[in-house]
Amino acid sequence: MYIEWNENISVNKSQNRGDVTFSIDSTPSSFDLQARYEDGDPRVNIYLSGMSTMSEAYGAIVNLGYVSNKRPYPRYNAIPFIIAGTDGRFICNSPNRLSPSWLQLNLPMLGQRTLRQICLPESHDTGMWTRGKGTAAVTDGVVLTQSKDVTAQLGYGVRVLDIRPVISGGQLYTGHYSDNRGANGGSMASIVDQVNAFTDTYPELVIIRLQNEWQTDATPNYRRFNQDEWNRLFSELSRLKHLFTWPAGSTDLTKLTLSQYIGNKRAAVILILHKDSRDASLGPYAEKGFYYDSAFPLFDQYANSNDPNSLMNDQFAKMQREKPNPDSKMFNIGWALTQQTADVITSVLDPSKTIRAFASYMNTRLAPELVRKCTKASFPNVLGIDYIQDTIPVAVATAIHCLTDSPQYHTNLQSKL
Repeated sequence: MYIEWNENISVNKSQNRGDVTFSIDSTPSSFDLQARYEDGDPRVNIYLSGMSTMSEAYGAIVNLGYVSNKRPYPRYNAIPFIIAGTDGRFICNSPNRLSPSWLQLNLPMLGQRTLRQICLPESHDTGMWTRGKGTAAVTDGVVLTQSKDVTAQLGYGVRVLDIRPVISGGQLYTGHYSDNRGANGGSMASIVDQVNAFTDTYPELVIIRLQNEWQTDATPNYRRFNQDEWNRLFSELSRLKHLFTWPAGSTDLTKLTLSQYIGNKRAAVILILHKDSRDASLGPYAEKGFYYDSAFPLFDQYANSNDPNSLMNDQFAKMQREKPNPDSKMFNIGWALTQQTADVITSVLDPSKTIRAFASYMNTRLAPELVRKCTKASFPNVLGIDYIQDTIPVAVATAIHCLTDSPQYHTNLQSKL
């Protein structure tokens, strides 16, 4: 919906009000959309007058903020609202973390689906919620891809972690580096501890993708890890609890069902080594929670664009080509804009060119643009997103699950969109 206030000088803005109640078909659930002008500020609220969600209590008010554009409504310039799921398992916009385990709670819908048939949010460059030691003149605007630590990311529904290992000062970190330029993020030890604390509490699936490693102590040019350095990383990661060993005779993790991972209320953690044509051996860790990417077929090719429309056109075309049916190999939709050289240079003085600003351009498009491009046959399995700060990504994943679960749901959804 597009919402605007009467700003005529003769009008008391506080008298501008709008209310509408929505009922969700075939359920007793309902919510109100409220437009208010309070304390000098316009705001749009969702009042859960007749329902609760997995992050909001019955009767809660979710402030969506307000965006004015004063032109015909472009859906991605307004604050999006999405609510998805089945009765008792709804997920909506929320700055609060999910209360229960969303995959566990949705096992009745998802349990017999393979990983190829479900959708999971991924935090792009997971470890870069903080900036540590880096090269000269590197700023937050060109290296930080997240603002919340791993505990918060998992709490918002993220189930795929994009971990990029770095050795710096002899210690293991994550990092964001390119062409001998960049900075360190969170330490590998802290990430292991946060994942362990989460899976000890919530019996969920967590997938960790290892890629783009750098040994930054090497001079004058950084290099990739040697085998001894990989072994050191694997030793640290072996502290992870609930490491998943696949059933005897398995060759493809993506063909196992969700219930095989987390049925019987058990957590499961798997690590995928993306070799990218480099030679690294898992050694004694192989198939004991650690797997080569050959056991996890995933198409992952970002658009390398700083333009939202170009990125979406690129990724939607690849999705239709690479994921033509639910049993095709997994598809990662790269929903993060990429800074170009000019953006990196100007981001110091122009906040609109930072990674955080780029994320805001794309994240408001996620719900209205992605869901309408998905079909029962073609959809993403992984949502690669920068600056995850709410439950919108997991609500979008849930909408995709509902869409692919029921032909009638798909028909109704497309007619309403």
